[in-house]
Amino acid sequence: MLPAPTVVDNAQSKQQNIYAEILNLHKPQEYRLQLDDRCSRIRFSNFADYDAHYLELELPSLRPLEHSLPDCVSLGEMLATSARSLGDALALYLRLLDELRPFYDSLADIDELCDVLEPSPITTKHNSRVFPLKDRVYLKLTIADPFASYGSMALQIIGPTEEVAQLRHVLSDGLGSWDMELDMHKNLLRIFDLCYFPMRGDLGQMQAASEEEQHCNICYVYRLDTGEVPLVSCDNSRCVLKCHAVCLKEWFDTLIDGKTFLEVSFGLCPFCKAKLSTSFAALLKT
Repeated sequence: MLPAPTVVDNAQSKQQNIYAEILNLHKPQEYRLQLDDRCSRIRFSNFADYDAHYLELELPSLRPLEHSLPDCVSLGEMLATSARSLGDALALYLRLLDELRPFYDSLADIDELCDVLEPSPITTKHNSRVFPLKDRVYLKLTIADPFASYGSMALQIIGPTEEVAQLRHVLSDGLGSWDMELDMHKNLLRIFDLCYFPMRGDLGQMQAASEEEQHCNICYVYRLDTGEVPLVSCDNSRCVLKCHAVCLKEWFDTLIDGKTFLEVSFGLCPFCKAKLSTSFAALLKT
């Protein structure tokens, strides 16, 4: 009678199967394959149709260690339930890239034709963009579900209170007539009745050539380590205040008479002392 396979035997068999798969998956024409010295990590990158994407897996568990998909994509769960082999894992990843093509194409138009301020640098993992709509007013576009870009799209207008209120009505009316035949960028232009979104140097304060000239008036830095840039300005059109949301929140927190009601904070401008109100919960939401 032959002895029953042991756990060690099963582990060795699985390891040998992985090695055989790696040899079969070596396709330099389609992607780059890298293996560490201990054969415990494998990385696929430089895909023929998706040059910026990559996938790194632990071997032999197939647990994802690094990947280029947005963080809101539950790749680990998908691999755990659907991938029985290394080939299955790679096939699943490539299928997800195909399904995410409309998401990436929509954001590529924004990246090319708008002055994207956040995030910086832009990577394939980001699912939001912040770019100027007009002087002192910005548009934040977030896609919560990259597999349903239009259905999960959220738009937030950032700027002085009165201008934001007016533009919210414009946005609300425009979303009701969204044209599915047009791409996301063209629809947004149509909604706000623009020929193009302003690029760096097109408008007033945006003419500054260096980041030092656009710095936050509270911390005197342009881009924080978190990637945030000064987007908040005073409701007083004659005030020059421009600051990070987090810096203004810290200022509000020092005020004795500062208040927060329904996630809207109220305080005084650190420059002109005019009354200010802003929703830090929305601005600081990542």
